Amino acid sequence: MKSGPRLLLALAISLSIHGMLWFAPEWDAAETPGVALRVKLVQQSSAVPTRDVAAPRRGAGGGSEKSGKRGTAKATSPSTDASAPVVAESEPAPPGPSGRLVISEPLYVDGEVDDLRPPADAISGGASGPVSQDVPIALPRSGRVSYVGTASFLNVTGLVSWQHDGAHYEARLGAGVLGATSSFDYVSSGRLVAQQVVTETARDNRRGKLSVAAIDNEAGVVRMERGGDVRERRITGLAVALSSLPQALASLDWSTEKISLFVVGDFWVEDAVVTDRGLENLQLPATSLEARRFQAKINNGKTIDIWLAPAWRNAPARIRYDDGAIVVDLKASEVEIDGAILMMTSRGEGE
Repeated sequence: MKSGPRLLLALAISLSIHGMLWFAPEWDAAETPGVALRVKLVQQSSAVPTRDVAAPRRGAGGGSEKSGKRGTAKATSPSTDASAPVVAESEPAPPGPSGRLVISEPLYVDGEVDDLRPPADAISGGASGPVSQDVPIALPRSGRVSYVGTASFLNVTGLVSWQHDGAHYEARLGAGVLGATSSFDYVSSGRLVAQQVVTETARDNRRGKLSVAAIDNEAGVVRMERGGDVRERRITGLAVALSSLPQALASLDWSTEKISLFVVGDFWVEDAVVTDRGLENLQLPATSLEARRFQAKINNGKTIDIWLAPAWRNAPARIRYDDGAIVVDLKASEVEIDGAILMMTSRGEGE
């Protein structure tokens, strides 16, 4: 007999909650759609109507005209059944031994929520959008950034490092509880095309599970192996290893605001839309500085945000990786670029 009032009370509470959700404002309302442009590696003699990718430019002015591209783009929707959206675009000429990175015609129109955007007064100069670059900044010959942060509720350390000789490069990305590469240790290598990163190999170790990948951007094929399992995936644009993503973003032209490329990491390759979120004031353990945030939304549900600091020659000042199950948030504690120490905390964090 006593269960009747309890059931009525539970029903009333349930109806109240559902009513609030029904009439409340939509928290996940999409932002104004923008056009993502596909990045490709093509032969020098390609006749595809493309625009050369310029070296990165930073500044408050001098940006290229964008309204014409997005205004004339035909919007389509990304495929929900496959990793890569269906794209209607011309195929490049057969790849040759040397190539170049180009940004193709608009890929598709997407809309998404920017749930990490700080208040307007936290953005440098009150700017509400990306600022084009004025001065080219080549990728430094070497760099090493140590991080402190969290992985859900655990304290972790992290590492990003790279080096190159002008023709070939190596990069590393790591994080862990017991050391900067104890849980995740991702390594990649490749070459530089017009000072921009083109990944060729990736070796990812995630909690003892090792996977390797061979990336042929000219042939449009990614081959991955883990143990006895082998996978092969066709790609229709530039593929970048997860551990090379900070360097790749630092070396691309961002007058387009949004690009689409493939990300390879931990035995998967997926299409991703990367958005330039603009300059933000970033608070780090030992200092604060301006950094430009790039957000990559990957087609498998993962999201990675990378803040590049112009004062540190576009070294990644913060990295936040959400794989759907765990969120790793790393903030720079020590920075060394081309042998020069740009920031050092009293407490060193090693591997």
